[in-house]
Amino acid sequence: MRLVPALLLLALAACASDPTAGESDSAADAAADAVDPLSWPVAEPGPYRLGYLLTEVTYTTALGESHTAPVHVWYPTNDTSGAEVRYDAIFTHEAALGGAAPAAPVHDGGYPVMVQSHGHFGVAGAVAYWADRLVSQGWVVIAPEHVGNTFHEGFPDFSEPSPSVHYIERPGDVSAALDHVATADLLAGPLQTDAVALSGHSRGAYTVWAAAGASFDPDFVAAACAGENTFFPTGSCTPDEQAAFLSGDLADPRFQASLVLDGGIRDLFGDAGHATAHTPFMTLRKSASDAEAQVEYDRMDPLDYTWVSVEGACHETFNLGVEAATLQPCDTFEVERGWHVTATYAAAFFRHHLLGDDAADTVGVLDESVTVDAAATLRSR
Repeated sequence: MRLVPALLLLALAACASDPTAGESDSAADAAADAVDPLSWPVAEPGPYRLGYLLTEVTYTTALGESHTAPVHVWYPTNDTSGAEVRYDAIFTHEAALGGAAPAAPVHDGGYPVMVQSHGHFGVAGAVAYWADRLVSQGWVVIAPEHVGNTFHEGFPDFSEPSPSVHYIERPGDVSAALDHVATADLLAGPLQTDAVALSGHSRGAYTVWAAAGASFDPDFVAAACAGENTFFPTGSCTPDEQAAFLSGDLADPRFQASLVLDGGIRDLFGDAGHATAHTPFMTLRKSASDAEAQVEYDRMDPLDYTWVSVEGACHETFNLGVEAATLQPCDTFEVERGWHVTATYAAAFFRHHLLGDDAADTVGVLDESVTVDAAATLRSR
């Protein structure tokens, strides 16, 4: 196999881009004590390195069933070394420090939090390649594995269909992962759980819409459960599953800002289900998706909705940087450039909506008075 060299190059690039390499713990502590974290530019890393741990949560789903999911957690640290970190036993992340000591929260009220939902047969750890920007500025990032739909379970052909219960477990996973990390005494202080960021890549867009309060369309759900459309590849769902979709129990009011990475609202929500979502949305799309994205953008009333289109980007530009089909980097958009674009828009969007950051440089990213990348075009409504 020729996977490892390409992946190692990405890992080395991520390591080489660590701006705090070589700093002493005392220097990092002094920087955190001396500076308001909202004064750190959204387009640049903060003073912390990337600590990492892997845990798991067992919870009761909306169907009343016990479900266990591994949970990846990244947190700020002042340590300079840690255990090797690999995601799905393949993807080495040199910048992540396994088991590093957590730095104390620098934000008032505890660590701000982002929870990520990976894509279809995706890599939960992929989020850390761009969300290290948030962590470096004092955030905690949490990513559950959607069991049955992870990279290592699908590799190499990624052909296994997802049962209907998978679409109930996905939003349950992000809520349960947040619950677990908030209460498990894993870090050096509390999480800010009243207003949490939610992000999803590809199929993770479905997770985001469901957890952010979009309403499921009864007619479409009934048709999917009856096998009259192809939304559920297995062709059916149980009456209890159908009731769970329509119950409203998959939404979580703690998620107060939503980021969708190259994915759209799924058909289960129908034409108007988006209207009940309780968060502002930002979506980043590769340019080839513009026609689909335009249709979605045109019908997003009454939401606060921002669409960023990135010319030349690939599906994984906003995620791992490696295309799942080839395990090679995007050949039309440089990998680290994609991580920078994603991290900068995410940091500006989340800091503005969750932390009240109204600084000119932050708001400028969101109104396009500050240029993030020449390839990026932003539209807001």
